[in-house]
Amino acid sequence: MNEEEHWRVYGHLLHSVKTGKPAWDVVHGEPIFPYLFNTNRELGDIFNRAMTSFSNQTIPAILDAYDFAAAETIADIGGGYGHLLGAILKANPQANGVLFDLSAVAAGAPAMFESYGVAERVSIVEGDFNHSIPVSADVYLLKHIIHDWYDETNENILRNIGASMPENARVLIIDAVLPEDDLPHFGKLLDLEMLMSPGGVERTASEFQELLKNSGFRLSRIIPTSSPVSIVEAVKG
Repeated sequence: MNEEEHWRVYGHLLHSVKTGKPAWDVVHGEPIFPYLFNTNRELGDIFNRAMTSFSNQTIPAILDAYDFAAAETIADIGGGYGHLLGAILKANPQANGVLFDLSAVAAGAPAMFESYGVAERVSIVEGDFNHSIPVSADVYLLKHIIHDWYDETNENILRNIGASMPENARVLIIDAVLPEDDLPHFGKLLDLEMLMSPGGVERTASEFQELLKNSGFRLSRIIPTSSPVSIVEAVKG
């Protein structure tokens, strides 16, 4: 997102604080994702490139923290241009990948996979995770997806994964995990950003546990990384 777009939304912070609803909708007249991927695709491209840039900071930490060596198929749900999936596949030549995202976003993924040298091991499936996720995999990645939404939407997304998910597969939610106390944490700034833009929320460990339980999953473990994000691993409950 560019500086002007951010500033205009932050200028309506009070609306979000008072109502719990995204200031983005007030500024732009519609929710953020339809605006980015339909109304203003140029800004949507900036958004996706910004997410790719942010991934540069977190991907090495994710690869250091989690062992993908046993995975045969890794699916990145809402994976954007495929930066994370490309990096994981490059480091794990035994695995194949599936990128699942909206058609307007997935169109930018082939070049990313070519740059990683993994294009022949990736399938791109276009779709909307709010409707269905017809993808079978050993590992499902949800990086910076769950924090975009409140629990009702996330429960639907997770159930859609569960409907296609093999029994022994894992879901990895990659987001900030907030401390249960009032200590400073970078995720609290992200929490404010989520409130104002998509209308989402960062979560504590106990909040993740409750969300997963209500979605038919069980929290397996939370793996911290050297970056602001953690890996929340879940299995079918």
